[in-house]
Amino acid sequence: MLLQHGMNFAVSGSGIFDTGNFQRNLSAQIDEFQSQIDTGVFSEHDIKFSVALIAASGNDYLHFSQLDPNYLLVSIREGNMTTFPYERKNNHNDDVLPVLLQHLHRFMDRLFAQLKADLKRFDRIGVPKVVVTNLHPIQCIPYYTRPTNYTICPANISAAVADHNRRVDRLVEELDGGSNTTTFLSLDVNTAFSNVLRQVNGAEKIKYLLVPCCESSSGTAACSQVDAQGNKLYRVCRHPEEHFYWDSAHPTQAGWAAAFEYLEPSLRSFLLPCPV
Repeated sequence: MLLQHGMNFAVSGSGIFDTGNFQRNLSAQIDEFQSQIDTGVFSEHDIKFSVALIAASGNDYLHFSQLDPNYLLVSIREGNMTTFPYERKNNHNDDVLPVLLQHLHRFMDRLFAQLKADLKRFDRIGVPKVVVTNLHPIQCIPYYTRPTNYTICPANISAAVADHNRRVDRLVEELDGGSNTTTFLSLDVNTAFSNVLRQVNGAEKIKYLLVPCCESSSGTAACSQVDAQGNKLYRVCRHPEEHFYWDSAHPTQAGWAAAFEYLEPSLRSFLLPCPV
């Protein structure tokens, strides 16, 4: 049944590429959208007045790190310096870091080539407006800040996120300039999240910016996980509205509401007026 306010083809844990858990990747999700057009679920009128939201939030990089744990070594800040764990064991690190970064950049090259191919399909389908999110500040999710008691966002991950987001902007600009039927928007989720996390002037006040509401009792357990005897391996806060993050990666409803204050103006400007 076609929902009044649209349909969701996204799959939890999926990515632009396959992420190892048999979820439909972005290409397969677009295939499903196309099949519903072909079978008449969506009419030509529906497509003419539609908007597509593409939200790739980092699962591809998570899967890549699981395949190759050394692709991006998490930094540890000591005083005013940022060092890497391997620096204590290797006296020839000047050559190591560029190799790691080149490895990551080659992966990004492949990732964005696929994203470009996927986004161009919306132009061929005839979707008039496509919104593409950039990456939120992944370096600040509790998964990465837990080792420093939720106080430091690793700098090297921040650099990788910035590189990804520059690529999103360039790709959207390229596609937007080369299409006569589809307009693309790069939605700056990163700045929206960062404004709240930095508590810039006017941001919704949130008490716990990096500490999650649902916290695992160990570095390996996940929120909602139990042991063989059914004992909880996590604890949940009493007031989730006081936290920006719900678990090791996802914002709370309060976190999203605070961030959306910064997303709404650009979305309204992009979506209105509707095509006639």
